[in-house]
Amino acid sequence: MKKVTPHTVIATTADILEAPALSNHIGRRESQLLLGEIFNVEAREGDFFRGYARHDGYRGYVHKDLLSPASGRATHICTNHVGILHAGPDIKSRDLMRVSLLSRLSIEKNSLTNGFLKVADLGWIPAEHVASLDTLKQRIDHVAQALNFLDTPYRYGGRSTLGIDCSGLVQIVLARSGFGRIPRDTDQQQRSSRVGAKVEPSAARYGDIVFFPQHVGIMTGPDTVISATEKYAGVVIETLDQLSARQNGITAVRRPRP
Repeated sequence: MKKVTPHTVIATTADILEAPALSNHIGRRESQLLLGEIFNVEAREGDFFRGYARHDGYRGYVHKDLLSPASGRATHICTNHVGILHAGPDIKSRDLMRVSLLSRLSIEKNSLTNGFLKVADLGWIPAEHVASLDTLKQRIDHVAQALNFLDTPYRYGGRSTLGIDCSGLVQIVLARSGFGRIPRDTDQQQRSSRVGAKVEPSAARYGDIVFFPQHVGIMTGPDTVISATEKYAGVVIETLDQLSARQNGITAVRRPRP
């Protein structure tokens, strides 16, 4: 068994690259880590660590400057679409870092001050913008969560509220809504029972996850779908017929279990 060393993301996001290089080229398989998520490092290659994301097993390379050896455990998640870490427990104190929904945070005990909580080694965040990690076990309406992403920019490989792709949207939305260990990519999600039970495309309804060739979306009504799409450079709602025609038909539908 390979020895792995857990590292924590110390930036707002950290790209998981297909190859250890910095260039304008985007690989065929790339993803992204959020602040506080764990990347299990197997080896170092130049300025990059090779390994995989703990939460979904996604493999690749992450720049060494975006990671730090893991120490301690995250206690909370960011529940705001975009949170802000401040230099002090005051809304007028200097901004230090933006924080995406579902970023993992280690909150210092008994740190509540002026409505803010201290994030270990990072700064202060409004208490109303975080919740215990245990809340990820609670089932909530994933469609409502998806609608919060409307107009979020499209970013290939993205998983954050600053930029997201179609399968990243499904993964983050379902994770926030109480569904654990959702695969990262569209083809993986289509094969996974964790996303839900298969149903006939003709029976697709509110909440169903609809798959197309190299695309995926979430039903928001009897004939509408929300997805992150390159065509509109962001997260939008379209009719199922429009999306199906553009994406060359429906390949599968899965229904998340209540």
